[in-house]
Amino acid sequence: MITEKTQMFPRQNPDGSHGHIYLENVADPKTVRVFVDKEEIIPCSFDELGHPNFTTEQVRMDLCRKNQIEHSGGTWDYDFYTVTYEKRKFDVPKSFFDSTDAILYSLRDMKSFHEMLDNRTVYAAMSSQHKLKEYVLFGYIYLSSGGLVYTVENSPGRAKRPVETSYCFWKRYHGEYKTKNVNNPVPPYGACCPVCGKEFTIKDLRTPLVWKNSTPPFYHKECYTKYRIDWEVVKLSSHLMEYVYPHCNYDIIPNEYEKQSIVPWFMFHTPDGDIKVGWRYRVISIEWQENFKPFDFQKLFENEVVPMTEDTQITKWEQDGKCGIHAWSEERAEVYLRRVRDEVRRTYQCKEDYEDKESEVIESWDVYSPDDISP
Repeated sequence: MITEKTQMFPRQNPDGSHGHIYLENVADPKTVRVFVDKEEIIPCSFDELGHPNFTTEQVRMDLCRKNQIEHSGGTWDYDFYTVTYEKRKFDVPKSFFDSTDAILYSLRDMKSFHEMLDNRTVYAAMSSQHKLKEYVLFGYIYLSSGGLVYTVENSPGRAKRPVETSYCFWKRYHGEYKTKNVNNPVPPYGACCPVCGKEFTIKDLRTPLVWKNSTPPFYHKECYTKYRIDWEVVKLSSHLMEYVYPHCNYDIIPNEYEKQSIVPWFMFHTPDGDIKVGWRYRVISIEWQENFKPFDFQKLFENEVVPMTEDTQITKWEQDGKCGIHAWSEERAEVYLRRVRDEVRRTYQCKEDYEDKESEVIESWDVYSPDDISP
């Protein structure tokens, strides 16, 4: 039995957990026990090396313990976690996971594929002097000599061969790709797409999945595209414009900030005129079009500054009969839209009232004939 003094590190793991303890050896998960002040802490899962993972709540409790020790005037040892475990026995032949044929055979299903990847990781950790061969799968999954999995950046597209050595891949494409993207492009075994709910299969890996820094992080590309477009429609139409201009029509237009982005912009057709709305990274771009009822744009927004600042003027513009502004939140966007709407309606209501009174005066003169008017 091996005993180590160590500490917990915050880390986002593939299974959604957020804490991790690193051990010096490859451990047998069945024998791992973690203690802090003689109190046993139960890990929520283990990685392929048998090292324990912990939930967000367990990570927060770790921070609470440190905070209590500091506030009581004491000093705490960084390595106050005690871990006992036994080394994992590994007797899988190298030919089972470090040859083109073996890797190709593992692609029959996700379970076999993950077993092959885990064997490579464990072998690399236990045999640091004996490097693994490097491979490229489906043109973008890079199996490194250290047992890790990377993403091939600037990949030429779908590969002709499902498995090939990195040397052959590099030679065929003249080295015009990078392999330094640390994101593992392979979802955990049993993971499902959060949009359609279907479990990922080897067939899904033939083209890159969408990876986002979220939980869960993997999506089918088609599912993610539909989800982002539909959710953007809800956010900007139902959650924003509906409160200002209820039941107004809109057209979905291309993103004018990121041309390759799947997140669309919108052209809303309101009773006062057209308004173009869309996200520009951290801000919402709002542009009143040339057919919108005139209003004093500079007067309405002359004192508008960036939030959390006192004198940084917010981005705004007037050009070719259009005027626009950047809103730093959906709340501010609603404020700007309401401000313009109320100003336009107030102005045009006054104008209509004046015209109505003027027409009443003219009509009252029409009831008299010239002979009825005294000289």
